[in-house]
Amino acid sequence: LSADGIYLLEADGLVVGTTGVIGVTQVNFDSTTSPVSDASLSGLETTAAGPIKLVSTTGPITISDLVTAGGLGNVLLAALAGNLTLAAVVTSGSGHVTLAASAEVDQDANVTTAGGTVLITAGSNIDMQTGTQTSSGDGNIRLEATAGNILLALVDAGNGDVSLLAGTNI
Repeated sequence: LSADGIYLLEADGLVVGTTGVIGVTQVNFDSTTSPVSDASLSGLETTAAGPIKLVSTTGPITISDLVTAGGLGNVLLAALAGNLTLAAVVTSGSGHVTLAASAEVDQDANVTTAGGTVLITAGSNIDMQTGTQTSSGDGNIRLEATAGNILLALVDAGNGDVSLLAGTNI
């Protein structure tokens, strides 16, 4: 949880999920040690207008726990050399959402914003699983599968516009 934003640049792939309890041992000046631990952590979350920007330069990204940017916080999830798999909800209060993969975007969970725009790009396919939705609360939505197919479930832009561009089929 962060108020000011979360910025992660990863070299070889990343899974956003849940950790167990994280424990370390603190060394004290008097040569004693003390255990220090944090409760389990999960997902990525910002408050206020904190953005979430997660980029993997040479590997895939898997989202298996909630990613939510509060208020006007924007969300960027980009796998520059791999797939982007969404197994958990990705949302922004009213900021913009960009999801990008050099290969496939596999959307197994909802993507939402309440007034921002949504851009989903893939080098090959965009696959929205049955029952998922991409919604923008009146912002525009664009899905682009440069060299592949777009398999749609529900795309809801309210009063906004929707653009679907596929290298092969929609």
